[in-house]
Amino acid sequence: AINSAGASATENDDIEKNLIESKEISKANMSLERLKQLSSLPLAQGTFKQRKYFTILNQPIVSTGEVHLDQTLGFIWQTHYPISSVLRLKKSGLYMQDAVSPEREVKGAGTITQVLMNALSGNVSALENEFSFQPSKKKACISLLPKENLLANVMQAIDLCMVDNKLKSIVLFEHSGNRTEIDINLTALTKLPEAISAQLQ
Repeated sequence: AINSAGASATENDDIEKNLIESKEISKANMSLERLKQLSSLPLAQGTFKQRKYFTILNQPIVSTGEVHLDQTLGFIWQTHYPISSVLRLKKSGLYMQDAVSPEREVKGAGTITQVLMNALSGNVSALENEFSFQPSKKKACISLLPKENLLANVMQAIDLCMVDNKLKSIVLFEHSGNRTEIDINLTALTKLPEAISAQLQ
């Protein structure tokens, strides 16, 4: 009787475990299907408003600017306020320039910048390689959880928030408790302006 009872308890544990795993897989699949509805923007430009929250500060640091992207060339993140600076992701690497310094390569930040471009351009297949998906606490958002240590060491999770299948905001969660919220407004293009595409060569 003890053996049968023990076996039943084990079977019940296995069934419960399988149910939980099935629910998690179902949530992940639903999140992925929803993410696949994200509008693809291989060529686009627009504006952003970024709020960087630090655990040691009461108020976020706010910056605004514009973004230009070409899925085949890279993208430009141009900050206008509070100080002018530009981040360029090219095929050759990630580069930064500001009012006092010439363009210089930024080592070690290319991976997260590439993820940002994939999210902005709606490149879901590229995101699938780097992340697993689950519903976010926010109704209109999907959480991306890094699969690889390189990303997992930098970010705890990334939330992509959509309205009418368009990306409207990105939230980057760091292990330290700091987070970055980016409101984005993109418009599809058929071609980047010459002056912009020249910067990505």
